[in-house]
Amino acid sequence: MILKFAIIAGLVVLGGMIFYTEIGTLFPNTSVTAPEALKSDVEKLSDDATDFVADRLDETSVRLGEAAGNATESIIGNIQDVQERLTNGTSALNPLDSVQEIFVNDDNDADDEKDSK
Repeated sequence: MILKFAIIAGLVVLGGMIFYTEIGTLFPNTSVTAPEALKSDVEKLSDDATDFVADRLDETSVRLGEAAGNATESIIGNIQDVQERLTNGTSALNPLDSVQEIFVNDDNDADDEKDSK
C-alpha cells in the first residue's frame, strides 16, 4: 500500500515539475485561502476571455466596414452604368434628334452635290 502511495506521489511531483510554468500561467495568484485564489484566477480567466472576444468583435467590425464600402462602390458603379445606358437609349428614341439628323444629312448631301457640279 505504501508503495502505491509513493508511486502516486512521485507522479504528482514529477507532473508538477514538468508543468510548473503552465500551472503558473493558468493560476498565477496564490493566496492564503483557496477560495480567494480560485476567485482571482477565475476573474483573470474571465478578463482574458472578455479581451479575446472584444478583439474578435473589433476585427469583425473592420471587415464588415470594408465589405460595406466595397458593396457601396459596386452599387454606385452599377447605377452610373445604368444611367449612361438610359441616356444613350433615350437619345436614340428621341424623334426630334432623328429628324434633325435627317435634315443635317440632307443639307450636307446638298452641299456635296453643289460642290461636285
